[in-house]
Amino acid sequence: MRRKMRLGEMLVREGLLSQNQLEQSLAQQKGTGMKLGQFLVQRNICREEDIVEMLSRQLRIQRYSPAIYPVDLSLAEIIPADTARGKNVIPVSRTGNVLEVATPDPLDIDALDSLEVMTNLEIEPVVCTGADYEQAFSSLYGLYCGMDDVMKSVDEDITAVHGTDDVPANADI
Repeated sequence: MRRKMRLGEMLVREGLLSQNQLEQSLAQQKGTGMKLGQFLVQRNICREEDIVEMLSRQLRIQRYSPAIYPVDLSLAEIIPADTARGKNVIPVSRTGNVLEVATPDPLDIDALDSLEVMTNLEIEPVVCTGADYEQAFSSLYGLYCGMDDVMKSVDEDITAVHGTDDVPANADI
């Protein structure tokens, strides 16, 4: 089980936020439905790049880069698009029993633990910005969903040309 860490405390410890700024931000953030990091970035209190760099350093985890983690369509089969979106993760690499997932929220222990149960793999977070997450999601699941649509279209075209009765059930289409 992972130990839950608090972003605000980490930001204060790194000098990116004063204790007073943290207390004020926490009070203002309540009721917005936003996570603290999102709130601080939206209000221009902290830069997202600074938060990501700090998380990478403090948690001793890799920072996501498309050059280091090229798109691997096979990973979309491990974590479906709806789960990836819901848990705010993107599978970026698998080595043996370890699956690395890029996420703008590597402190979301519940999401990471539930992925371990779902995939039966050890989950290692890789921190990324929100923009990196959106780009990686589109690259992986946009291509994957696009290929799925192409295959459905080919199946429909074959059925339209041959009809369902003309194609044996065991035909290699």
